[in-house]
Amino acid sequence: MDKVRKELGKPIPVEIDRVSRKLVGVHSTAVAAALGEQIRDHAPVRDIRWKSIDFGIRESIIVRVGQTFDIGDYKNDIEVKETIDLKCQDLYKEWKTNLYNHYLAMKEKVADPKNHALYPCKPEDWISMIDNVWETEEWKAKSDRGKYARSKVKFNHTSGSRSFASRASMILKKNGKKQNIAEKFEMTHKRHRHGGEWINDKAKERHAQLEARLKEQSQPDITNPLSEEQISIDVLGKRSVYVKEYGSRRSTISLSKPPEEVADLQQKLDDQAKTLTKNSRTLAKYSRTMTVVQGLLQVLAAKAGIDPVEVQDLIDGSNAVEGTSSEEDGVASTSSEEDDAASTSDEEDDATSTG
Repeated sequence: MDKVRKELGKPIPVEIDRVSRKLVGVHSTAVAAALGEQIRDHAPVRDIRWKSIDFGIRESIIVRVGQTFDIGDYKNDIEVKETIDLKCQDLYKEWKTNLYNHYLAMKEKVADPKNHALYPCKPEDWISMIDNVWETEEWKAKSDRGKYARSKVKFNHTSGSRSFASRASMILKKNGKKQNIAEKFEMTHKRHRHGGEWINDKAKERHAQLEARLKEQSQPDITNPLSEEQISIDVLGKRSVYVKEYGSRRSTISLSKPPEEVADLQQKLDDQAKTLTKNSRTLAKYSRTMTVVQGLLQVLAAKAGIDPVEVQDLIDGSNAVEGTSSEEDGVASTSSEEDDAASTSDEEDDATSTG
């Protein structure tokens, strides 16, 4: 990477999928490797999450990686920051898992594992994790729960360290065609170096179900087809807010509405916002005009020998009448709406009675 950086004469551009919050493109694994190296070298090992580490330490890690890779504006771009933080959280968690596994291995091999920290973990961090975390009953119970959960996983994937989103992005650039959910699943659950065999029979079965649902939802008599994300959830299930096969940490609640319906609602909101803006400008313009008119009336009254106070009283009285009229119109409008509601209610009662 240093050679590529030197040839470019600037940091290597990095692509980010702003929907899935994933690093994508040909350099995604290299960026992850650079972040992982910096985290192992500089992040303190604690039983905390990435975001709980002092911001100065986190920022220094990102700055160092940013000297080689152009990851974007980490400070001010929320989507970039979230993408990098999510990747760093995964890498930080992975580093602590490797440390714990090394500790378990050392317990079986040596008398005092405290003297055998895994490089580059600092000795004081290693000892602290042993005494305050790994040897506590709370941690052991948590570890047992994790083992049980992993034993229930029906199949793993063959994508390695590259995210599904990154792999799909590379296929799109190579073939000029976006993969559907079944194609993505096949790409990440076959052993391509071993004749393209499925990782197990359960994965093969799930792929067949995905293809069947896609075919079913593409039929002309289906007026409101499920999205691929919804099909993924139905066939593969969902894990927290992570939609399997999409590498997306977004909430799946929004998937309950078809994309076209969501777009229609968004358009209505945009139209309402434009109308409100236009009305506010009209009112502001009207207010400025009335101020000018009132000033002219005062000047004319003074020239005609009329007491300006009387003119102001007339203006105030006129405004009060207009305000009352508007309120009466509102009451009348409300009354009409109530009458309409009552009428509708009567019609519904009649319909119920008829039924």
